[in-house]
Amino acid sequence: MKLAEGVNLHFIKKPGYKMNHITFRFSGAHLEKTVTRRVLVAQMLTTATKKYPTSLEFRKKLASLYGASLSTNVSTIGKTHRVDIEISFMRDAYTFHKEPLLESIVNVLKEVLYAPLVSSFQYNQKVFSLEKNNLKRYLEAEEEDIFYSSQLDLQRLYYQDDDLKASPYGELSNIEAETPYSAYQEFQRMLQQDCIDIFVVGEVDDYRVIQLLSQLPFDDRFNGIVLKYRQSIQNTVNVVTNRRQVQQSVLQLGYRCQVNQSKEDNLALAVLSGMLGNFTHSLLFTDVRERLGITYNIGCQLDVYTGLLNIYAGIDKKNRRQVLNAINKQLFKLKSGRFSNELLEQTKSLLKTTKLMMTDKVSYNVEKVYLNEHLGSRLSLEEWLTELDKVSKEDISRIARYIKLQSLYFIEGRD
Repeated sequence: MKLAEGVNLHFIKKPGYKMNHITFRFSGAHLEKTVTRRVLVAQMLTTATKKYPTSLEFRKKLASLYGASLSTNVSTIGKTHRVDIEISFMRDAYTFHKEPLLESIVNVLKEVLYAPLVSSFQYNQKVFSLEKNNLKRYLEAEEEDIFYSSQLDLQRLYYQDDDLKASPYGELSNIEAETPYSAYQEFQRMLQQDCIDIFVVGEVDDYRVIQLLSQLPFDDRFNGIVLKYRQSIQNTVNVVTNRRQVQQSVLQLGYRCQVNQSKEDNLALAVLSGMLGNFTHSLLFTDVRERLGITYNIGCQLDVYTGLLNIYAGIDKKNRRQVLNAINKQLFKLKSGRFSNELLEQTKSLLKTTKLMMTDKVSYNVEKVYLNEHLGSRLSLEEWLTELDKVSKEDISRIARYIKLQSLYFIEGRD
């Protein structure tokens, strides 16, 4: 239901849960100039409020509500950057005297959103400086991780849209420019302009939830979010080599694999990704790593919302050409249908197991409802399992022909 234009309330009934969960999801444009600011906002939201001005006081308040927990998370889907605020709390049936916690929990969220620790239209300087340094240290540590940093560098090389080159966790180069004022103003913009989805997961009194949340001062907003991104194919491969004083070299490959965006094609693409490099029985692992022994590790990951298939490998630099040739051979197997039915069926079986293990997780259910809201009706679990069984060798070969190498990023380590 709508609490205002662009503010949606969703109930996800889970009577078997001992904890209830409320998630506020802010969805806005993924922009290079604002992403670092949004990450800082996410960090500030969990630190303190005007009523509870220190982290200790804030945590004591949560602890008094039978150990309620508050956390934030950031993510990107397509061209949309998302900031989640989640609070988990005990169901009334499991409190000592069956005290109703819902109103107290919503009041905490109201404090977080509408009465943060600010003065003169900016966040508290001391708290902000601490969180800013925390983010800086986190991003510096990620820069030292050659696999993570090389993956980001591949994305910067692959994407034609400059905003998609930015990490969802912020850019180290932008941190110093951010101030308590710029971050707080960004939060105010999020409150007024971002699409907001509120997910209530568990067993609650729906009518009381609606009463309480309707009291929050939501304004109408008309911010159309973009969850899918398509880019034109390039006839040449962008190649960048970066020499670093590290023991292991890293090969990152970016393939464009945008298909017709139908549910069936996306499902076939997920199976293809699994066959290629998501599991220990996958082609890249069994053939390139185990049989040939020319990589330390190898795998792939697929972003169906941007059409990027990323193959990565840790290697010795002298094996670069041999590894590339071996990867090309595995892709050719998929395109030509020269793979076993056993590989196809084992992959589908593992995808089913993974899916079924996820169905009771809060994050899975929130994401499913979110995608239904913004991308239209998705396959139910039963439909998904049925359609997965229908994926054939011909489907895999047809989808594989859409895969085109666009970018190659290589970190060349020492001998």
